[in-house]
Amino acid sequence: MRVVVIGATGHIGTYLIPMLVDNGYETIAVTRKLSQPYEDAPAWHKVERVLMDRENDPEFIDKLKALNPDIIVDLVNFNIEDTKKIVEHFKDSGLSHYLYCSSCWAHGRAKTIPFDPDDLQKEPLDAYGKDKFASELYLKEQYRKHDFPATIILPGQISGSG
Repeated sequence: MRVVVIGATGHIGTYLIPMLVDNGYETIAVTRKLSQPYEDAPAWHKVERVLMDRENDPEFIDKLKALNPDIIVDLVNFNIEDTKKIVEHFKDSGLSHYLYCSSCWAHGRAKTIPFDPDDLQKEPLDAYGKDKFASELYLKEQYRKHDFPATIILPGQISGSG
């Protein structure tokens, strides 16, 4: 399977990419600039690196589609309009999975620590949270109505080197 990871060299991608490679996935790391991952795992030397900028390249979606992904892991989608573009352009493409990285903070302040994903509030605190939350609702709707193969992850506070 061919996996494209958008935002590949950040906090999550640095560790996700080697896991994908080590598990036999053909992996493409998409970044805006040639950033190095926080740790130089040997698996990174087997990864195709592609420079693409969602915000500044009007052909981003076409270039993404040309990579022929079976799976897209989208770690840096902060805008509902970008989510809609992904669904629109990949809904009939044979994409087997779209993994959307949201945030538990898209739901407002946590009622309990550690965060309980079954106890989500629906009160984003800022524009970041509102767009993430809107993308979650949209992806759930697209899954229910059209079987769009989306999964939403809700990491909390991400910290570490880098």
